[in-house]
Amino acid sequence: MIYDKIENWQTYAAGKKKTWEKAFNFIASFSENNMPDGRHEIDGDMIYANVQSYETRSLHDSKVEMHREYIDIQVIVRGQEVIFYNDIATLKKDGKFNAQKDFGLFERDMKTAIPLPMTVGVFAMFFPEEGHMPGVNFTEIAEPIRKIVIKIHKSQLLK
Repeated sequence: MIYDKIENWQTYAAGKKKTWEKAFNFIASFSENNMPDGRHEIDGDMIYANVQSYETRSLHDSKVEMHREYIDIQVIVRGQEVIFYNDIATLKKDGKFNAQKDFGLFERDMKTAIPLPMTVGVFAMFFPEEGHMPGVNFTEIAEPIRKIVIKIHKSQLLK
């Protein structure tokens, strides 16, 4: 897991700079007025962006997710939320892993969860098998969020 300011992304790009550039150039060029929600191709199935709009939810309505094939880079464009990071070794599975969607759920364990406050200007990066619970209220009140989730196939960064 990486959590840092967007401006520091190059710190992590050693050896894979082109992949990082593709992802962060998309983020830098993002225009909220000209970019609808949904999937946006960056480099085919190897790198793409999911632009999302939703309302945050309470902690009690949230579960931990993880992926096996894709790395997530999550960036808030508008609003704020908390993403909780968990080592999935400490968690109980909640259903079967959906290989087609590269998505599995786990029951949350707040004893091992690490909160990551997500505001405009920061990013969180989750590698395969790293549990993360996005979309949690920053305060006690739900709020609208606009977000980019860059999906990078693990072969592009983990060779």
